[in-house]
Amino acid sequence: MPLGLFKGVRQFNLTRSGDQTEFYMREDFSGLLSGVIWNSMPNLQPSFDKFADTVKRLTEAGTS
Repeated sequence: MPLGLFKGVRQFNLTRSGDQTEFYMREDFSGLLSGVIWNSMPNLQPSFDKFADTVKRLTEAGTS
C-alpha cells in the first residue's frame, strides 16, 4: 500500500539438521492501517498449515 499504510511480510526458512529439515514461517504486518486490516482478515491458519504440509512432503520426498 502507498505511504507505508500497510505492509505484510512473510518469511520462511528451511534449515537442514542431519537427516531432518526444520521449517520456520513467520508473517509480520506493519503500518498505520495494520490494526484495521488485521481485524478484518479471515483466519489464514488453514492455508498456512496446507503450505507447511506441502513443504514437508516435498522436502521429505527430495523434490525441489
